[in-house]
Amino acid sequence: MKISELARRADATAKTVRYYESLGLITPQRLANGYRDYGEEDVRLVREIRALTRLGIPVERTRPFLECLADRGQVQAEPEPDAARRRGSRRGPGGPGPGP
Repeated sequence: MKISELARRADATAKTVRYYESLGLITPQRLANGYRDYGEEDVRLVREIRALTRLGIPVERTRPFLECLADRGQVQAEPEPDAARRRGSRRGPGGPGPGP
């Protein structure tokens, strides 16, 4: 897909996509004519980079997080409300919550 399509699908700008590429965070395939050819993986990466930056992580420091997310397989950029609620309700030994 062209950079404009990737940018539209990932809610980013073409300039942002090129910046991520310049940092080596995304690496599109190249067509015979030299044009970039982005795939679904690139859409996922751009979305994840944007989600990480919204959390306050500088773009230049997102690589380890992206690698971790890739190792875990398909991970959503935005957690589902039910999953967040379940995480918040977990109580470990000595954790907050009512006593016995």
